[in-house]
Amino acid sequence: MEKKPKLLDRNYVIVSCNSDLNFKIIEQITKGLGNIELIVESNFIKFLSAIFIKEPKFIILGHEPVSESVKFAKHIRNNQRFEKLPIVCISNSNQDIKKAKLYSSKLNIDYYSIPINTNEIIKVIKSFIEG
Repeated sequence: MEKKPKLLDRNYVIVSCNSDLNFKIIEQITKGLGNIELIVESNFIKFLSAIFIKEPKFIILGHEPVSESVKFAKHIRNNQRFEKLPIVCISNSNQDIKKAKLYSSKLNIDYYSIPINTNEIIKVIKSFIEG
């Protein structure tokens, strides 16, 4: 008899973004990952609840302005369960990059601005998912 996978055995990646360009980049990146289940949620409350319910392996944020992504990340980091959950922020804006990098380093977040080396991000995500 074949063993059915448990809910938490799945490799969930939760994505939240409000930018079409960022979403297209994220979509391109996640196609190269293979063994994941992508959950896309732009509503802040639904996004946070998906994190608690699914317990993802990884989170990708692509909100503009980048301060929105930092706000989402702060709420995630405020919960002890998710202090070490890998988070990547993607931005297509050149505004506030220094500020975003500063906040990202304080929150232990990987931050990428466009143009993005998608191969580099895929390697980072795979390393966290595969463990």
